[in-house]
Parts: sequence; C-alpha cells; structure tokens
Amino acid sequence: MINAMEVDADRNLSGFSIVMSRHGLRHRISETSGKQVVWVAEPVDVDRAKQLYQQFCDGHFDEALQSTRPTSTSTDLNGWLLLLQFVRYPVTLSLIIVCVAIGLWTQFGEQLESVTTLTFLQMTNIQGDMLLSMPAGQPWRMITPIFLHFGTLHIAFNMLWLWELGRRIESSQGSLSLLLLVFVIGLASNIAQAIAVKGGLFGGMSGVIYGLLGYCWLWNILSPKEEFALHKGVVFFLLFWLFLGYSGVLTSLGFGSIANTAHASGLVAGLVIAVIFVLLDKTMKSFQR
Repeated sequence: MINAMEVDADRNLSGFSIVMSRHGLRHRISETSGKQVVWVAEPVDVDRAKQLYQQFCDGHFDEALQSTRPTSTSTDLNGWLLLLQFVRYPVTLSLIIVCVAIGLWTQFGEQLESVTTLTFLQMTNIQGDMLLSMPAGQPWRMITPIFLHFGTLHIAFNMLWLWELGRRIESSQGSLSLLLLVFVIGLASNIAQAIAVKGGLFGGMSGVIYGLLGYCWLWNILSPKEEFALHKGVVFFLLFWLFLGYSGVLTSLGFGSIANTAHASGLVAGLVIAVIFVLLDKTMKSFQR
C-alpha cells in the first residue's frame, strides 16, 4: 500500500472513504503518530485520491458521488467485488464461511449431536450424565473446537475480529502464513483450555483472535509494519475484555461460561510466534544484503 496523504486525527474520514470506494479506489485508513494516513493500492491512485479529498473538503460530497450512482450493472459489480475480496483474502473468508456454516449446522450449540462431532473430547450422554473421553483415531478434535460457536452474538463478535486481523496478516504475509498461525494458535489455545476445564465443552475462534492480536501488536513493536498498526483502543478493549472474563463479571452479566484459558494461551502463543517470526525475518534480510 502507498501513503497518499496524511490528515489530522480529529478529521472524520468516513464520508471520504465512501467516496473513494464508490470511485473504485482500493484504500485503507490508519492512525499513526496522531495523524490519519490514507493508503492506496497503486501509485496512479495518489493524485486521484488527493483530488477527491479536495472535493470532500470543499463540501462537494454529492458532486464527488455524482458520477458513481448505481447503474443497471451494480449487481454484477457487487459480485465482482465480492470475488475480488475472496481472491485477496481466501483464507480469512474461508474461515468465516466455515464458522458460519458450522454454526448453522449445529444451530449455534443447540444441536448437541452435531456439536459432539467437533468437540475436543467425544461426548456421550449415558443415563443423563455427560461423559467425556478421548476417541482414538480422531486427531481433528484438537483443532475443530475453534469452529464451534454458541449463539449469534458469539460468532458475530469473533468473525468481525477475524476479518479485521486476518486480512491484515494475509495481505501482508500471505495466505499460508495466516493458515499456519490459525492452526498453531488454535492447537495451543484448545489444548490449554481442555486441560483447564478437564475436557469440558468449549469452543469458539476467540483464542485464535487473541493470538492474532498479540502477533500483530508485538510484530509492530519489534519491527514496525504499517499493515499491523493497531489503534491503542483496540488493544485496550480486547485486553480489558480478557480481564473481565477472568474477573467473572461477564459470566454474572449473562454471557455464559467464558473460555478464559483459551484467550490467554492464544494471546501468549501469538506473542511467542511473533518473536520467532520477526527474528527469522531479520535473519533472512541480513543474509540477503
């Protein structure tokens, strides 16, 4: 991505972002050192972005959008845009699709028979008592709990963060890197949670979310990377949510049982992987010089 311009942090750029999107300019807006940075995909887009911003500042919002009103081909255009997003972030979108599909299949935890095929331990109901056992030859159970979600709020929260963090990593470091991160962090958080609750029922992508958060946050500290720059409020919110989970406040408010160990272990796993990957990255760059 290319730095097209920088503006004051207190400037509301939501309308400007709409203008750029309607004009087909791929872009991203981040906040760095008290400034908002407008990033564009191609060098040729820099002048166009500045021109549109000037129209936006001059109050010609309608004028800037005039030439981009929907036409009869808007449906086809939306289809192509969706395809483009899938090409750019195949792993991120595939993970979201799988989670939603499994959520519908399990009725978000209500269909116990479906849920038990993906839990960390096999679950059987004998005379009304839930028994847990580790089945032989079913290694997928060590990772599949990350796809289970219990309620629409649970999955919506996780998928929004997966989209926000996953696409940053995938666009910067590639699909295989993101897939490896999700797999390793998922294993670490699932195993830790299973040990903590002695194999009880748990699930969700939140352990992975905390791992991706830790990965982006620490990488950007050790080796600054614009794509991984996270607003301080984002980091504070998720860490504060982790604190609330351990404090028991969330459970008392009706959020149900929180997989705190999965969250914490996922965060630690992401931090450790970030250190390893940054060291490898710097070593490879030193050899290339």
